[in-house]
Amino acid sequence: MKASETCDVAIVSKVHITRSNSRAEQGGITASLGNEEDDNWEWHMFDTVKGSDYLPDQDMVEILARMETG
Repeated sequence: MKASETCDVAIVSKVHITRSNSRAEQGGITASLGNEEDDNWEWHMFDTVKGSDYLPDQDMVEILARMETG
């Protein structure tokens, strides 16, 4: 698979390529389901940050987590 037939493309990652989202095809975001017990935005935030190797802007993840659970 090629990103472009006519341009050079570089992928920049904060982590080793084998752990990057581009390689693992893992978005690094979770969803609050509340299917086993009441969900909590703090748990959702922690899961998202941990799943992203602690690299995302944690203030923005908090906003996202609060919006989805409340």
